[in-house]
Amino acid sequence: MLPIDNSARARQRRVAARRWPGRPPRWHLALLVAGLVPLVTACIAVPRPPHIVSQGAPATDAFDGRAIRVLVWNLYKSSLDGWREDFDALVAERDLLLLQEGYWDAETRGWFTHPGFAWWLGVTFETTRCSPHPATGTLLGSRALPVSPVLSLHSPYREALTGTPKSLIAATFAVTGAARPLLAVSVHATNLHVDTTAFERHIDQAFETVHRHRGPAILAGDFNTWSDARLAYLLDLAASLQLTSVFDPGPPREPGDGRMTWAGHYLDHAFVRGLDVRPGARVHYDVSSSDHAPLSFVVAIPDSSGAGPLPSRSSPARADGRS
Repeated sequence: MLPIDNSARARQRRVAARRWPGRPPRWHLALLVAGLVPLVTACIAVPRPPHIVSQGAPATDAFDGRAIRVLVWNLYKSSLDGWREDFDALVAERDLLLLQEGYWDAETRGWFTHPGFAWWLGVTFETTRCSPHPATGTLLGSRALPVSPVLSLHSPYREALTGTPKSLIAATFAVTGAARPLLAVSVHATNLHVDTTAFERHIDQAFETVHRHRGPAILAGDFNTWSDARLAYLLDLAASLQLTSVFDPGPPREPGDGRMTWAGHYLDHAFVRGLDVRPGARVHYDVSSSDHAPLSFVVAIPDSSGAGPLPSRSSPARADGRS
């Protein structure tokens, strides 16, 4: 884990804005479920099997093993003011993006057209009956071309409140200096269950995806670890697969590092295996266009980490249209 450089009062104000109170009583949840589920489920359609929507053309066939710049962010469906400007600035300095709550409709899909990037949205559900066919789900963005088909999986259990699944999206990429490809998994974990069973089965699904891969891996996203039991289960599985946490998994000490918290626990995490994490991992607590703060860090293949300065990022985008 890496120490994170934090400033004082401005940071404390932004951290406080991302805190949520303790868990509501169970009878409150029951009333919400009973009253809202019919309204929500009347609008949604869950694709079976899960499908992937993609666009764009990656700039290269492989990541540079000396430095892969990663961003992890729950986008809050791109719904807050200033989101596009923040997103464009963050994308410009990254190679690989693991995103949650992606939201593509006729307008917002056009915001994911950055030169040299390809994008894959694993569709969790579509609101086809109540609005002009937007889709939401987990997202991957990459400057490199995947070496195998992109995988999208829905959670084994649907959310108690909305009747929709959560999801993960995963892909493998060639990396210079690596004998095996890099696996990248973006996760938005099951949330609205008081019992931990649904959460545990979804985390099992994500870690099984990592377990089957025999190379370096990044597993990151919004894990909804809002209780001691959820966090402990996540960390136990991470340790069993030799995954190390890039950021302090918590529970946070005051004033925290700027990540979203619920009931005194961080929700967003990033884990790596078979990779060196360069100094400078950062929580972008100054970005306020989502309810979650973006996380960024740089990883390298261990044999390549001392091979020289950070590689140039001036390569032109592919012109052959492959995606």
